[in-house]
This record gives sequence, structure tokens and C-alpha cells, in this order.
Amino acid sequence: FAYTPEYTLGVWFGNKNGSSSPALVGATAALPAAAGIFELVYRNAPRPKWPDETKLLPLRELCADSGLAPTAFCTRKSLQPTLPGIPLESCRACGPESRPELKILSPLPQAYLPPPGKTAVTLKLAVSGALGVSWYLNGRPLAGNPAEYAFPAGARYTLRAVEAPRDPESPLRSAEVTFSVGIHEFRD
Repeated sequence: FAYTPEYTLGVWFGNKNGSSSPALVGATAALPAAAGIFELVYRNAPRPKWPDETKLLPLRELCADSGLAPTAFCTRKSLQPTLPGIPLESCRACGPESRPELKILSPLPQAYLPPPGKTAVTLKLAVSGALGVSWYLNGRPLAGNPAEYAFPAGARYTLRAVEAPRDPESPLRSAEVTFSVGIHEFRD
């Protein structure tokens, strides 16, 4: 089947007895024939204008993963055409129970020794389970959103990652790690 705003056309190829023929596939036989028929129909006439899709199917923000009405837990959203007046079920795929655990991948809870001649260790700051976090070192926020940080030797540190809030009602999630720099004995 092929259609324009004015016509709908069905083309079928097969045997005289009504049975199908493996050699006559729709995409290679019926579709070119339908296109040829529409070329003839509109040969001496202007091509029809298609209605504005956004007037027929208004755009609405939906969960990009499920295609349903987003909830506070949906992090990826996109504008998609929807049928007006038809209520959508709310997304359940992005609920708090479906979110992966927030975990600090680096630094690890261990003792770090600075390289010879250095008074600090530069460590990567990395998490899993969150799209964005704020970092707190010994209870104080780190400026910006650093990918690395130089930790001076001779101290123990507590580093906390706090997930960026999705909305005011979302519970904040955090993870923390304790480690030392330049102290040979380390106990968590």
C-alpha cells in the first residue's frame, strides 16, 4: 500500500490463482509499480501538500528510553509526536529501583604515596551510576567539577560524590571514600 494526502493505492503481484510468488517481493515489485502509478497520477498536477505533522501530532516531552510520560526519575527526555487527547502511561522503567548504585570508582580506599620529589598525588575523580555529581572533600565543596584533583601528602581524606538532583522531590544519593596520601599505614 502507498498513499498521498488524496489517494490510497494497493498493489499486489502474484499468480493468477491468488497464490504468492517468491520472485515478486513487495519492495522490489509492488513498490516500484505504486511509485510509477503515482508519477502518472500527478504528471500534470501539482504534488499534494502534506499537513503539518506538528498540528496533527503535537510534540510532547517524553522519556527517551520508554516513550512514555516522564517521571522525576527520567534523565533522558526528548520531544516526540503524540496523539492529542490521549493520556499516556507514566514511565516505570526509570524509577529509583532501576537506577544503578552510585559508586566512586576513583580514588580507591587505600594509601597513596606521592612520586619522588612531589608533595601531592593527583588522582582521577570518577563515579558510576550517575550522570552528574558534585564533589566534597572533607565536607567542603570542590570548585567546579574537576576530573582530577591534587591531594597534598600527609593527610587522610574523605571524598563524597553527591548526585545532581533531578528535581526538588528526588532523594539525593551520595557515595564516599576515605583514603590517605603520604601516610604509609592506612585503615579504612
